[in-house]
Amino acid sequence: MEELIKGLRVGNIICLFQMGDMPTEKTCHSSELVARKVMPHLKRIWKDYDGDERFWIQPLPQRVVPGRATAEIRP
Repeated sequence: MEELIKGLRVGNIICLFQMGDMPTEKTCHSSELVARKVMPHLKRIWKDYDGDERFWIQPLPQRVVPGRATAEIRP
């Protein structure tokens, strides 16, 4: 994972721990293993960017409200 993270220069990773009808216990065990054994090694890869607000989700300054569609329909 570290090679992938550095190669793609990503900072946010989404992992899927449950597949199909996998029992809840196995899903919980998988996520716990990742939290305890994998994440500590990946946590500090981009330590130079800790606290840099550019890399955190921010609210939009002006919220866009969806309106009625105005696309022209052609026969």
